Amino acid sequence: MTTVRKSLRPQLRPNAEPTAPAPVLVAGLEDDIKDALTKAQPLTKAQPAAPAKKTAPALETAAVAPRMRPKDLVFASATPQPGKDVVQEPLQTVITRKPESGGKHWGINVGRYNSRYLAERVLLKTALNEMETLDGTKRHVRKGKTGYDANFMGLDRDTAELACRRLQSRKVPCFMISPG
Repeated sequence: MTTVRKSLRPQLRPNAEPTAPAPVLVAGLEDDIKDALTKAQPLTKAQPAAPAKKTAPALETAAVAPRMRPKDLVFASATPQPGKDVVQEPLQTVITRKPESGGKHWGINVGRYNSRYLAERVLLKTALNEMETLDGTKRHVRKGKTGYDANFMGLDRDTAELACRRLQSRKVPCFMISPG
């Protein structure tokens, strides 16, 4: 049986007396509320006015009326009215071109493997061996029809050539991947 036979709550010590919570002072709060209400009521003309105390700037600014909005003000979300001159700015045209040798869109392939695990393992070993040239590149495993390609992406053309030459000198298969 897994039922609890004794309470797991802490028990009072035999000589300890229970302490009562501190009493809440409600009368003091009621007096403060009454004083605040009497001070907040507006003074009538029959009562003599007490000397004004500058306690808060909010009381002084409450009597100031807001200024009117100018009639010729135009909001950005307003639709143009017919008959008024509307100046239209020419649309900006963004021109893009296919990246060439200057961009970091080149990559290198260090082999095709039968499993994703093997491809990631080779990528990690190669990255550790060639930290100087492959620093800042993205390791990418691409699944193809005949296996998993281990690629380093995010190189410019010169760095990709240098990395391939260094890897080939160590007998690691390597070829460049062009952008696009």
